[in-house]
Amino acid sequence: MKRSTSPGINFFLIIITLIFLVIACNKNIDSAANKAYLSVTNISPDAPPLDISFEGNKLNTLGQLAFDSTTGIPGDPYLTAIAGIHNLQLSSGSQIFVDGSIALQRTHHYSLFVYDSLVNNDSLKRLILEDRLTAPVDTISLVRFLNFCDTSFYVVMLNSIDTISTIPQLKKIQPSSDPTSFLYSSIRSGTYQIYAAKDTTMAFNLDSLSVSGGKIYTVFITGNTQSTDPKALRRGLIQHN
Repeated sequence: MKRSTSPGINFFLIIITLIFLVIACNKNIDSAANKAYLSVTNISPDAPPLDISFEGNKLNTLGQLAFDSTTGIPGDPYLTAIAGIHNLQLSSGSQIFVDGSIALQRTHHYSLFVYDSLVNNDSLKRLILEDRLTAPVDTISLVRFLNFCDTSFYVVMLNSIDTISTIPQLKKIQPSSDPTSFLYSSIRSGTYQIYAAKDTTMAFNLDSLSVSGGKIYTVFITGNTQSTDPKALRRGLIQHN
């Protein structure tokens, strides 16, 4: 004899199913909204190409991050990560060079710089900064300068209209450096010749730099100021928007 199911039980099962569907839907919505954005730049000259992992999951799925390169593309250098406090590892094969926690706020954008030499160390230093992505007016560019060299110096930018000098000196970045101290400068958009100066002498030629209106940049400088070669320092450029 075939058993029948009462209408009350059927109604109960339908309600339970709907509750589970709503929970799953909300969970997916929360997961999609709980994003932060991270740009990573490898400026360690003797580090191998690096993998970037959050909680053991690789973020740079398109390939390892080589020396003198930044994730993403100009105007969008960011990888997508889950906001919150997470374990971050930078590694190559079985060798781990950075292993620690990183805190990212939802919808915020960050730049992580991996620096220092592996010659006398088995780990790398890191600097993480929160990026500003509110674009200036279309005749102005925002530029943030970072000094990863061996000592402090000034940066001077010249063109036919402006002479811009960073005041005070760009301090050498240390593990104890305050991330909030790295501020953006507003400059007129255009092409500049850029130099690094130890004192009143513009000793190091960092070539030309073109910045577009309404765009936001980070200029990072690496090298050894003890060299007599005017090209001993080099500059890198990240366009954030």
